[in-house]
Amino acid sequence: MKLTIILFGLVVFTGSLAKDIRIVGGENTIIHNVPHQVSIRIYDLNQHFCSGSIITRYHILSAAHCFNDMNNDYTNLRVYIGTNSPYANSGVRFKITKVDIHPEFTGRMTQDEAWIHDIAVVTVDKRIKFQPYQHKIDLPTDEIVIGSDAVITGYGKLNFSAEWFPDQIHKAVLTVIDIETCMNQLNRRIHDTQACLYKAKGIGGCYGDSGGPVVANEKLIGIQSWVIPCAQGYPDVFTNVYSHLDFINSIIGSTSTPRS
Repeated sequence: MKLTIILFGLVVFTGSLAKDIRIVGGENTIIHNVPHQVSIRIYDLNQHFCSGSIITRYHILSAAHCFNDMNNDYTNLRVYIGTNSPYANSGVRFKITKVDIHPEFTGRMTQDEAWIHDIAVVTVDKRIKFQPYQHKIDLPTDEIVIGSDAVITGYGKLNFSAEWFPDQIHKAVLTVIDIETCMNQLNRRIHDTQACLYKAKGIGGCYGDSGGPVVANEKLIGIQSWVIPCAQGYPDVFTNVYSHLDFINSIIGSTSTPRS
């Protein structure tokens, strides 16, 4: 199945499925352990479709591809914070006032360009009140360390064939691998603004949580970008946050609202 996707339709399959990456082979956690985690939903359907991370009292960091086909119309989207479930109306709900997609994100999924600069800064309509269950995560101050462990979190499916998302956040620990190894395994170019995670077959992303956090040493080092579903022995690709600090700071530093 995965080989078929690689050879015959990564643009078709991954382009749609990567908006649904979820955590496979992980364990339950609660929002108090990952208070930066948010659920981005289609409001009238109460349908979770992407995740993100709180980085200031007004800003969420997520993946560009989550918003790329919306023609700047985010009126039917909401950001839910402080919730354990992708279904419940618990937590606090925010409207989206603006989404800044990286200017070099093209949305192309080709052999040479697989969703590079897959990053977006989401501005919400009101101030986020920090609590133990809803709080910002710090941005990185150093480059990613190859061989280090990182935690991914998400709200959903635990295997490729699961029909429903579990009603609980899950997490998994993976290892940052070098880009050359990642490219060889995925048979496509990975750019230096991206990075890869792998632990073992049966552990990784699946359906429903693109845009979600990749965390190491309590810093947001990455944004979950795309996978070949689901945890079948291929690396997960994420956007390198450190490589995009200038872009992030140009948004959160230029807004009229406070950044912290």
